[in-house]
Amino acid sequence: MMGGESQKMAMTVEEVTDTLEVMESYLRRNILRYLIMNDGEAFSTEEIANHINASFFGREAQFGSREEIIVGLHHNHLPRLKEIGILDYKPESKEVRYWGHTLVEEILKAIPHGK
Repeated sequence: MMGGESQKMAMTVEEVTDTLEVMESYLRRNILRYLIMNDGEAFSTEEIANHINASFFGREAQFGSREEIIVGLHHNHLPRLKEIGILDYKPESKEVRYWGHTLVEEILKAIPHGK
């Protein structure tokens, strides 16, 4: 199992649907893969933006500048992932932590890394 303590509770149809919807985003999948690889560590939005920049070097048109990525993380991606219980995000400190989520990890296993 990837990640730390994975979520083991049964999910409602709405929770599964919400999870599938947020997992449609290539950027969110990349964020989650990064957090899973680092197994429960806390990261800042800046560290995640640095990872995205390093992963997608030369594709700025797709995700924007580092500053635009940070704004997108802070106002869109991380709050959405927090809202449905996939990760912890503290906007005031910009700290992000992933504790494990069984469905997310199964989805990531099923989707090739570059997709």
